Amino acid sequence: MKKIILVSLFGLFILGCEKKEEPSIPIDCFNLHLSINFSFINSNGEDLLRSNTENYFPFEPMKLYYDINGRTQ
Repeated sequence: MKKIILVSLFGLFILGCEKKEEPSIPIDCFNLHLSINFSFINSNGEDLLRSNTENYFPFEPMKLYYDINGRTQ
């Protein structure tokens, strides 16, 4: 009797579960990671952005601007 009850409960459990498919969501965006490395080199081959170089360019007065669709931000 216990086996019949266990089998019927197991059958109800298996048949009672529905497998739902997740809706497919189109991907409309992406992540683009870019990096730019630049340097200012003098005639001796020294990087003028390094503070240990004579007559280097300090970072404090430098500004970064973004040009988005022709508009500077």
